[in-house]
Amino acid sequence: MIILSVAIGGAIGSLLRYYLSTLNFLSNSVFPVSTFLVNVIGSFAIGILFFLLKDTNNDYLKSFLMIGVLGGFTTFSAFTIDVLDLFQNDQYLISVIYICGSVIVSLLAVYLGFWITKIINL
Repeated sequence: MIILSVAIGGAIGSLLRYYLSTLNFLSNSVFPVSTFLVNVIGSFAIGILFFLLKDTNNDYLKSFLMIGVLGGFTTFSAFTIDVLDLFQNDQYLISVIYICGSVIVSLLAVYLGFWITKIINL
């Protein structure tokens, strides 16, 4: 059953990811905005879910949301191909900004999601 939970969640997350990547305002930039936003939003969401689900024993829910939905929604492989593409197009500064920004902002987002949820649940 956990495998099914992950599979269904992954399908949902992948469709959300695809939808976000098709938005017009994201596709006209040299900077890979959609992948960046997906990873930051996913990091924020997993911070919230980590706090909300930390005391639950519901492995199906955790697997569905955290591994399935967010695993399908965020994508490290898209991040790495974006970086490779930027490097191959001699966009070195943008690629470094993208790498550092993705890591730093995603880490801040996971912390912010956790912290906000913790404050709300006091």
